Order: sequence, then structure tokens, then C-alpha cells
Amino acid sequence: MSLSDMEHGLNGIPEALAYLSALDAVHTSAMLRLPEASVVWAKKALDLGPASFMLPAIESPVAAADAVSHCRYPPRGVRGTAHPIVCTSAYGFDDSFLSHCEDDTLVICQVETVTGIAEIDAIAAVDGLDVVQMGPLDLSASMGYLWDP
Repeated sequence: MSLSDMEHGLNGIPEALAYLSALDAVHTSAMLRLPEASVVWAKKALDLGPASFMLPAIESPVAAADAVSHCRYPPRGVRGTAHPIVCTSAYGFDDSFLSHCEDDTLVICQVETVTGIAEIDAIAAVDGLDVVQMGPLDLSASMGYLWDP
């Protein structure tokens, strides 16, 4: 699996689409890390069809549950739908898209602060969250070790 980092660096939606298309051509799974855990970014990124989806800076179970809800269609979440016209559904040609899209997308929350670590068990227990990933540099900075992770 390969990561496209939209949180740091120059990557945006156009770059992510090119990245996902290139990886799809060689049958390689892709992960997108968003710049923030917002419903707007999630909607745009999920419509591109990544296999994995990383949401940064999660500090509480409420934030994790919100992040998961951004990845789920109603009634399980708040993801907006344009499934007949976006590339993730093969522009409407994948008739089975809605039956498998949520199970096929790995949802990863990054815990990157001391506050998040204090809530790690509750964050990990959030329904629909597949992976909790540590953000080592931001975590060490929040612990006062910016220059010595």
C-alpha cells in the first residue's frame, strides 16, 4: 500500500486523483491522509476511491466517531452522495458500489497528541474505526520533545 500525504506538502485533490489513477493501473492499493478530519475533505477524498483513508489529529472518541461518520452514508453516517457520477463508483458503472464501498474502505485515525493518547482505549473502541495510527513526530512535539522524537 502506498500513501499520498495531503496533510503535509503540496498534495491536493488533483494530485491525489493522479496518484490513485497511477496506482490503480498497477493494481496497488492507495491510502490518502487528509489535511484535517472534516466532512468536506472526507467527501472529496472518498469520491476518488482510495482503499484506505487516514484522518489526522484525532484526540477523543467523539472526534473518532465523527471521522468515521464522514466515511459512511446515511443512516450510518453523514457522507454526502454523488455515487452515480464520481470515479470511485466507476462513474456509475459499478452497480454494486453501494453494497460494498463502506466495507472496502479502511478507516484510520491518527492519534498525535498527549490528549489523544489519554483517550486511546476509548478511541480504539469506536465502531467502524479500523486502525489507530500514532503520529510520532506530532506526538513527541506535544510531549515537549520537538527536536528529539
